[in-house]
Order: sequence, then structure tokens, then C-alpha cells
Amino acid sequence: MARIAWGKEGLAGLAGAIGSVPDGMATAVLAGANPMAGLYASFAGPVAGGALQSTTVMVIATTSAAAVTTAEVMNDGSSDPIRTLATLTVLAGAFMLVATRLGFARLMRFVSASVMAGFMFGVGLILILGQLADATGVKTSGDNTLEKALNTLRQWDAFSVPSIVTAATAIGVSILLGRGKLAALAPLIGIMIPTIAIKLTGAEVATVASTSGAIDVGLPPLTLPDPGLISPTLVAAALALTIVVLVQAAGVGVAYPNTDGTSNDVSRDFYAQGGANLASGALGGIPVGGSVGQTAFNVMAGGRTRWAVIISGLWMLVFVVALGPLLSDVPMPALAGLLILAGFGALKPKELARSWQTSIASGAAAVITMVATLLVPIHVAVLIGVILSLLLVGIASSQGNRVVALERGEDGSWRRVAVPGALTPGRVTVLDIEGQGAFASVPGLFAQLPRPAAGGHGEAAASAVVLRLRGHLRTNLTFTKALEVFAQDVAGAGGVVVVCGLQPETITQLRSAGLPTSVVLVAQGAVLEGSLAEAHDRASAWLTGGSGARPQA
Repeated sequence: MARIAWGKEGLAGLAGAIGSVPDGMATAVLAGANPMAGLYASFAGPVAGGALQSTTVMVIATTSAAAVTTAEVMNDGSSDPIRTLATLTVLAGAFMLVATRLGFARLMRFVSASVMAGFMFGVGLILILGQLADATGVKTSGDNTLEKALNTLRQWDAFSVPSIVTAATAIGVSILLGRGKLAALAPLIGIMIPTIAIKLTGAEVATVASTSGAIDVGLPPLTLPDPGLISPTLVAAALALTIVVLVQAAGVGVAYPNTDGTSNDVSRDFYAQGGANLASGALGGIPVGGSVGQTAFNVMAGGRTRWAVIISGLWMLVFVVALGPLLSDVPMPALAGLLILAGFGALKPKELARSWQTSIASGAAAVITMVATLLVPIHVAVLIGVILSLLLVGIASSQGNRVVALERGEDGSWRRVAVPGALTPGRVTVLDIEGQGAFASVPGLFAQLPRPAAGGHGEAAASAVVLRLRGHLRTNLTFTKALEVFAQDVAGAGGVVVVCGLQPETITQLRSAGLPTSVVLVAQGAVLEGSLAEAHDRASAWLTGGSGARPQA
């Protein structure tokens, strides 16, 4: 076991905690919760997640995507917002644990990168548009983020100059210091300067205390979820949180492999997301997830083990206890400015462009998801994204499939030739099926196979067909039934079908699914092209010996 550089890990944890103070408060505002709920989450997430996760440098903390999803529930006017938040966060954590147990990690490959690009672009727009009211000091309303932003702009004559200056100062300081030696402190300084300025000038600007109430000093409160608050909307939001958080966690795990030689365990990282949300919810925090930004900062600050992550959470606890009263005076426009800046950082137009360059279907899926994120509740937008991902999988599986004929040379090698229009009597026709064999591709795939010549019957007209699958087939009933119909068609003309390149377990599954023994199945062996040569020889021997002696399966 490698020695832990406690000094470096401790400093990285301290830097991470300092950077998490403004981020946690701003994200909680985005989620529609008290800013302290973000700080509670920034304590619980890193400590619980850091202890459980496989990706050692990943920071499980507040994220914009999770906050936007949470806001859909918190902005519904619950009579008990604290318990509603706890119930949502704990329920989402429980769903994450169940999803992991059910093997959700294996399903991550079905979530399209194009859909996620559109979703994250939409989240970036929500960050920008959703903070216009706080940044300008006006009240607004609307059924969705876009409508609220438009209603805010219509009140341009009521904009508060001090609020606008406060937001602009937070943005300007963060940008100015963001590339220098004080980059780690840039967001914190970005809210400190306008806070001090407002105290000195007495300008009328909304603060955390005037908006959410004064912050009390003390440890995070134990907040138990209330099952009576569970509703279809809350369950839908918890499911959406599960998908969003786990997809983000998978991305962080890929981007930051462990440096100690151990492999990243996606399932264990998923369990860590669930455990971190259970802890955050129980302590009054907002939902958390693997944060790309905070993980990158942790690595940049020198964090190399899970201890840097855990220590950052413990430092946050110290800040919560010691700095509570000071945080009450933080101006809301300053937090809005940080969120607007984060929103511009989340906009990645190149990713959307790459989606269109990949295919029209991928580009359309990205744009539809982005628009849905702006116009409908987030959990509905996530559901739309999942459906679009599945449609893209279906489109991909139904395209790119083709049939190629193979001809054996005198030296035993195989070469591609044109697929004949019909099976040639008295000959072995070898057909190589290239594709996935998924159910959506089956009709088009089998439509490409040549059939027996019209009117051909008897031994003289008999033909043998070898179908080469190269081990890629995944058993499904659609493929099995189509293969059975094709074999019956060939057998009706006195021929036989030999299928090669199959895994032994696939042969067992096909037989269990009712594929008749008249279809000869040859298992894939250790020798390259061995099963193809064996299938060809057996089909040739059958033709030579006559249709009365079928090759053995």
C-alpha cells in the first residue's frame, strides 16, 4: 500500500472546501432551497461518497444538473420544503442503490452522448436564464424557465442598479482571478467583495438572510424524510435524479482513472452516489452527484487519494459551524452572478455541432432534448432523453447490416463476391452476415438472403446454405423465427441451412427457443475461420451424399 502524503491531501481538501462554499450556496439557490442546504450537502457528499467510491479522486458534491432537477419539486410551493427536500434526496439515493443492484451500470452505454450533450446545454441555458430575476432584483413568474426569463426582461424599467452591479462584480472578479494564482479563491472573493461593499454603502440588495432567513450556527440538522410527502411528481423527479447523477458519475469515472493502478469499479461508484445522497438528505442537504468541475479542481490542487475528498467535507463542516452568521449577509445577486458564469461554462456548442456532424438523428436528438429541458419539467425532459437514446439505439441496430457472399479459393482462403440473386442448385452458397442481429434489423437482414430458384425441387435442384455469424449474434425471438422461416424455405426446395460462428451458449439458447434441428448449428472454435471451413465441408459432404443424409448438428 502506497504511503499517503497527508500534507498534500490536507491542503487539497482545504482548497476544495473553500471553493465549495460559494458553489454550494449558489447551487442550493438554484435548487430552490436555503443556501445552507448546499453547504450541508458539500459536507455529507464528500465524506460519505469519498469513503464508498472506487474512483478515488471523484468529488461527490452539488451539481447544477441535479439542482435544476430538484428545483422542479421545490418550486411547487410545498408547505414543508425542508422535509420535501429530505424526502426527495433520500428517495433518489435509495433509487440509485436499487438501480445499481439491478445492473444499471451495464445500461449506461444506452444513454446517448448526443442526448446528454443536449441536456447539459439546456442546463447551461437554465443557469443563465433562471438567474436573471435575482441578478436584476425583480420578482418574476412563469410555467418554465424561458417564460420566467421573458417576464423578467419585460420588467426592464424596474431593474435594480445595485443588484445588477453586485452580480456584475461577482462575475468580473471571478473571471479576472480565475486564471491566476488565486483561481481557487476566485468564486469566494467574487462574493466577498460585493458583500463588503453592500455593508459599507448600505445599498438595498436582497441577501441570504432577507430571502431565506438568518443562518444559525451549529451542526447540520438531522432531517428525517416524510413518506407522506411522496407523490408521483416527487417519484418522477427522484428517478430523473437517479439517471442524471449516475450518468454524470460514469463520465467522471472514465475521465479520472485511479493513479494507484487499481481499476475503476462503476458499480461501486454508483453505490457511492446512493450512499452520499442518503447522507445528504438526512442532514438537510440537496441532492449530490459526481462533480466534473470539483473533481478537476481536486486533482489540480494535488488530491490523489480519497482522503483529500473526505478532508474537504470535514473542512466544510468547520466552515458551516464557524461562518454561519457571516454567510447570512451574502447578496443573492452575487450568487446569481456565479450561477450565470457557471451556465456559460456549461454551454458547449462544439458538442452539439459534433452531434450533427455524426448524424442527423444524433443532432436532432440533442436539440430536442435541449429544447425539452427549457420548456417542460426536468424529469419529463430526462424521460424524453432516455426515449430518444433508445430510438437512436434502434436506428443504429437497424442500419449498417448487410449480407456478403464468400467464395473459397484453391488455397483455402475466402474472398468476398456478389450475393447471387437465387441459390445455385448443387452448390454450397456461403453468406456472411455483417451486423448486430438486433430485432430491429432482422426483417431487412433476411430480405437480403437469396432464396431457392423458382420451380427447383429434388436432389438435382438441392442447394446448401452456410450462414456465417462470427459470434456477434445475441439471441432474440425475432431472429430465431426469421431463421426458421428461411430454413423452411430452403428445405422446401430440398436444401439445408448450416449456421456457423456461434458461441456454445448461443446454440443452447437457440435450441431452447424452438429452432428446429433441421437447421445445423456449428460452434465457433479456437481456430480462426475454423467453424466456417467446417460448416462448408459438412454442407459439401451433404450435397455429395445426397439430401437423405443431413449433416449432424
